Amino acid sequence: MRLADFERAGAVFSSALNREYYLQGAGLKPQLEISPIYDNFRRLFDLETFHEIRTMLTEDVRSDQYRRFLLDFVASSYLENGVKERSEAIAQAEATTLLPWGERDLTYRATPVVWTNEPDADRRHELNQLWREATEALNPHRS
Repeated sequence: MRLADFERAGAVFSSALNREYYLQGAGLKPQLEISPIYDNFRRLFDLETFHEIRTMLTEDVRSDQYRRFLLDFVASSYLENGVKERSEAIAQAEATTLLPWGERDLTYRATPVVWTNEPDADRRHELNQLWREATEALNPHRS
């Protein structure tokens, strides 16, 4: 793989991944679907590519900082690919967890915003406690 092709594909991969996280995190999609993105770009972050890029950059005149950046991109994407299903499960759990609060239910992700804007300190602490309990209930998804 040529370095220019790798850079282009890496930019498309990063853009698709960031878009997916944005859409699901903003509540515009119910599910985080990163597995298909990782599957479509698997060649970017396999071990062979890591060694190929490392060799290519050794012969290249680019800076050490740029070399480290590309190798970090390949390595971190490789690791994230290994836990993509877990990341999807965590995102799903966070998106669907509701906390009862007065007359309404708050989403797990919206709760910190609400307590930040709550003028009553006792209610802030109460809401923070509810959120911490929800976090504790979500923690098994993380292990």
